[in-house]
Amino acid sequence: LNPDHMIYANVATGFRGGGFNPRPSNLQSVVPFGPESQTSYELGVRSELLNRRVRWNNTVYFSDYKDIQLSGRITSITPGGAFPVTVVTNAAKARIYGVESELQADVTDWFSLTGAGSYTKFKYDDLGVAAALSATSGPTLNSTQRYTPEWKFNLGALTTLPVLQSLGKVTLSADYSHQTA
Repeated sequence: LNPDHMIYANVATGFRGGGFNPRPSNLQSVVPFGPESQTSYELGVRSELLNRRVRWNNTVYFSDYKDIQLSGRITSITPGGAFPVTVVTNAAKARIYGVESELQADVTDWFSLTGAGSYTKFKYDDLGVAAALSATSGPTLNSTQRYTPEWKFNLGALTTLPVLQSLGKVTLSADYSHQTA
């Protein structure tokens, strides 16, 4: 838009290859699973304000996640089998969407503040063949994804103080962060 404000858009794709159960305990658990794929869309604004003493970045994002690889314990994959096995299978689909904001302010030449917050929603749309795993240890449509906190926040302060001209400077910082489970 101008030297202090930028708007951008990004589309990216990625995948993780398929394979066979990595730790088969018996012949029943040697089953193939397919690749998973993801298409991500991102729209953001980058701004510098007050003679570039304040930087404020905002982003919204959406991802279409297909054929997610999940492991779960089932009684048997063969009719009449009773030996429980862990298998990897592909779930059908999930959506990930959210927003994040970051702020950095150089309050003075020796003191600055930072802060950031984000909201991320991971939602299974359909479990496909992985729905059979939900009866034992697999996900359900209401499950949350591990390592994907819904809310994240952090705050920080930094100060740089001169000690003696010949010794240099002392930098002190304090940070706080929180995320939901």
